[in-house]
Amino acid sequence: MLFFWNKAELFIGYSIIEFNTTRDLLFDAKIESTYKITNHEGSRSVGTTRSRSGSNGINRDYVNLYTIYVHKDRLEEARKVLTKQR
Repeated sequence: MLFFWNKAELFIGYSIIEFNTTRDLLFDAKIESTYKITNHEGSRSVGTTRSRSGSNGINRDYVNLYTIYVHKDRLEEARKVLTKQR
């Protein structure tokens, strides 16, 4: 089981394609992982830049930041799996 004290970042990027490919490779190798998706656009609530000016001019390719975590003990194994497949 992954908790904040025993996980390490394996992948950080903006590409949904690379994110999905990485998760598939980890699944095939039976390496447990978790992920986090951070939206840099802001919410639609009052007071955010987007609520005042809309999304005009925002590059849609860089709105979501994808992060994949694996257990610290399996980080090197996960890196080997990724470098072998790419």
